[in-house]
Amino acid sequence: MFYLAASAIISFSEGLVGDILPQCTEHISCPTQHSGSRRPIEVSAPVLGKVIAEPGAVGSFVKHAWAAVFPVYEFIAGVRFDDLLFARMLESARQLVETAGALGLVEARDSMLALLCRGCLPATTQASSEVVVPNSRQVQCLRAVISCTLFLASTLRPAWYMVLATVQQVEEALFQSRRRLAASTPNIGSDDSGGSSDFKFVRDEFARLLGFVRVLNGEAVLWMIRGLRVLGSDLSGIVADLDEVEEMRRLRQLALGSTPGLQQRGNTLDRPTFAIEELRGFAVSNIDLLMGAASGDGDIGQQAWTAIIDHLLATATSTQAISAIRTQACEAVSDVVLAAMDLVTQADTLSANFQAMVESGSAQVRILRPLSQMMGGEHSVAVRKLTLDTLHRVLQASGHSITVAWDVVFDIIQSTVLGQDESGVLMRCVFPCLQLICTDYLADLSPGCLRRCISALLVQFGGQQDLNIALTAIGQAWALCDYFHGAKTGDPAGSSELISTQLGGTSEEAVFDELWREDLVAGTTRSQQVLWLLVLHALAQLGRDSRAEVRLGAIQTLFRAVDMHGPSSFDEWVWDGAVWAVILPLSQYALTQRARVLNVMRSELPQPETDNGSGMVAEDPQRLLTKQWDETVAAAMLGAAKTWAYESVWKIGISDEAWRRVWEMTRAMFIGSTDAVEWQLRTKDSVAGALASARALASLLTSDSSSESWRTAWEAWVAMGLGATLIPPNALAEINIDDDDNVVMSQEVLCAVLELCPPIVSGLRSKSGLVVDDCDALLSVVRQILVFADAPVYSPDSAEMSRLQSLALDAVARALDSDSDIVAARV
Repeated sequence: MFYLAASAIISFSEGLVGDILPQCTEHISCPTQHSGSRRPIEVSAPVLGKVIAEPGAVGSFVKHAWAAVFPVYEFIAGVRFDDLLFARMLESARQLVETAGALGLVEARDSMLALLCRGCLPATTQASSEVVVPNSRQVQCLRAVISCTLFLASTLRPAWYMVLATVQQVEEALFQSRRRLAASTPNIGSDDSGGSSDFKFVRDEFARLLGFVRVLNGEAVLWMIRGLRVLGSDLSGIVADLDEVEEMRRLRQLALGSTPGLQQRGNTLDRPTFAIEELRGFAVSNIDLLMGAASGDGDIGQQAWTAIIDHLLATATSTQAISAIRTQACEAVSDVVLAAMDLVTQADTLSANFQAMVESGSAQVRILRPLSQMMGGEHSVAVRKLTLDTLHRVLQASGHSITVAWDVVFDIIQSTVLGQDESGVLMRCVFPCLQLICTDYLADLSPGCLRRCISALLVQFGGQQDLNIALTAIGQAWALCDYFHGAKTGDPAGSSELISTQLGGTSEEAVFDELWREDLVAGTTRSQQVLWLLVLHALAQLGRDSRAEVRLGAIQTLFRAVDMHGPSSFDEWVWDGAVWAVILPLSQYALTQRARVLNVMRSELPQPETDNGSGMVAEDPQRLLTKQWDETVAAAMLGAAKTWAYESVWKIGISDEAWRRVWEMTRAMFIGSTDAVEWQLRTKDSVAGALASARALASLLTSDSSSESWRTAWEAWVAMGLGATLIPPNALAEINIDDDDNVVMSQEVLCAVLELCPPIVSGLRSKSGLVVDDCDALLSVVRQILVFADAPVYSPDSAEMSRLQSLALDAVARALDSDSDIVAARV
């Protein structure tokens, strides 16, 4: 009796739908990738072409009869009939769902579809934690559900969520059973396990559904995405900000009950969640749709991109989701961004609308913005680390396609620098991105982005505690200098107020603060000038670092850039700023800081420590620090002195004053202080460095030099000569011995001082600038040097003079050659 009743009901239903479905069915084609085939194959499928507005007599009968038919199908679904009758029942139920949808009977459609969804899962999955393998009938039910979904995809709206939840549950059950069987039977691989073919079937059927969804109208795409978003929110705990959430969850409960699904059990996930994986897969496979690269899909694509990315970002940055889910969402964002940037590189072959987006940079900004959002806020280190890895991959593969979106890239770098990263992991991840920019993409950057590159490379990374990063950043500055040297501008140099003039009414910091904020225009000489000065200033700031390696590396790079590129790339404004706002302040700081550090050390004399295990004596930290600062000051002073070898430097603002300051700092380095002789601050290395600077400066004076320049050199030499041998009263005998037991003012040093005198005297005399007071000063210096206690007085051979005496006589002889009889007579 039951069998006859079921057959009668099924036959009755088949008769009803047979009159309606042909009226509204149409076929669409979609390229589908089948296993074993290299190319996609065009596959067609029936879909709902239109909703029947005027159903007629049969349609009206269905509209009123479904409520009576539905309980019968619900009862039949629970009875164990033979396979043939079950297949007829399933086909009839599918047709009823499609017919209800075609007639616009939403309640009937959803009720029948929910019945099919319930038939997809074993009953125990709703009441027990045990994983039960779906049988063949349940897999057939799922196929019917997917077929209904495909036919009604454009009209399902909230019911999409019910279907997606069902597919997720079936897939998870099949996956768990396959893995359990593979684990319990070692000789059977996971691909040969009992549920393998069913699992693959489910995946293929759902992939086929998503492939056809794109061919349908945009509503189908957007509702499918909404359903996946709500499904993902159920698992991650984030709030699904959709108006239809309550309706979606009502339908899910109607189909699957209120018990959480398999993937919601426990906080340990060993594979990507269904919702995140499907959103990722759909976005990557249809990235041309999301980016508006396909003709006519711009608005739908924009909405789909926003919906997918917003959900993935919310999941990746959520504090409620477990770590595994956040990581999966972040990886999904990474895959979508990489796919989108790869599409940008192919823009020439895509729609005109997308080409315009790429040319304007709006496409690149949209693609990179999610990475910037993942770096903002207090997100986990794992999420930010993966974001930086994605950025590096983007730069490697598609860096030249970023064009005007470089500001977003530097926003990401900046957020890393300013964020919390006590371990330094993120800094080590983002630094390769900056290196890649400096080596490959400087020509693609606007002046504003070049300035941000200078700031990130030298201001932020150069000052990092990680010594390797700091030194590498300084080395990368050479790439910036090379680029600035080769960059050409189209306009002539403008007339800007010299930095030396500005410093008369404001501070050095205020001048550079203004340069960091100034609007820069591409292709102008002014922008090139500002960038040159900023990179030099940034290197000078690193020359003040507390670490000797960073200080020395920055100073050497600074003066190497000036030496290599200055003569051909610097104009008067850059030279003026480089001397007055970079070189002179750096040299003065090095001198002042050295004196301060040495004075502090001498108030706290540390003792060398002995390693009890090896018996080795560690290097005295005081001596090490002194040596490091001596090297710093020597590098800064010698670099400053050699700068005057270029003719352009003599044309800067107030050049005579700058020349005088260099000589004053050289004198201060030699005697130990800017005000008076400080024997305790002088070392063999500092004196040698001062002499090297003085020799470099003196060698730059020529017959064309002004009398003021010669006079400045002469006065500095006199001060150095007098300070070399000026010993304070009651001084200890060891005052001329430094901490390394070296004689500071040795015979070699005094000889070097006297060697400086003859060319300076000759030059001053050629300018008619040698006066009687100069002669008195010369004789005073010579006399003090000859009678200095640590200088050999005579040669062992009474018939010959010592080298010191010979140099002193030569200095006096130059003065005797003076054109002034008064001077010669005085000598």
